[in-house]
Formats: sequence, structure tokens, C-alpha cells
Amino acid sequence: MHSTDLSPTIDLDGNIGLAITSSSVSESWAVVFECEHGKFVIQGAKEKHEALWNKLSEGQEVTVQYREEYRVVYEGEEVMSRELVDYDFLDAE
Repeated sequence: MHSTDLSPTIDLDGNIGLAITSSSVSESWAVVFECEHGKFVIQGAKEKHEALWNKLSEGQEVTVQYREEYRVVYEGEEVMSRELVDYDFLDAE
């Protein structure tokens, strides 16, 4: 949604003018999940976020599908370290 507003202004010398301001608001969808480890939020403006929000109900029990993302450091072919850096949310059913 976009809007444009026209509003009066006055400077320190008493001069009166008009200011034009424009703003833009985009739609965003969010779902809060609660599990034994705490809470996490999935949010965004994409169609998949709206579809997820629409298919779930408050208090509904779901199974969350996600992918773990790791940072792996190699020396040659040997793994020197492996660190979990993020979870990529896939779906909830």
C-alpha cells in the first residue's frame, strides 16, 4: 500500500510552506511456533508465508520441517570444524 500526504510547514522565520511525504507499507505474515526449546517466528511477505498463516490455527499441534545449515572448514579432504549456523524453515504440517 502506498500513500502520499500533503502537510503544512513553518520554518524558524515564520515562513509557511507545504511538505509532500510519501510512504509505502508492504503486507507481512508471521507465525509464532512454541516448542520445548522456546519460541521461534517465521515471517515474510511471500505467498508461502501467507499460505502457512492461513492453514494453521492457534493452539494447533504441528510437525515442523527444517534444514540445518552448517559452516564446514576443510583442510584438503579432512573436516577441521563443523558449526551449525542456521535453520532453514521448510514447512509445518
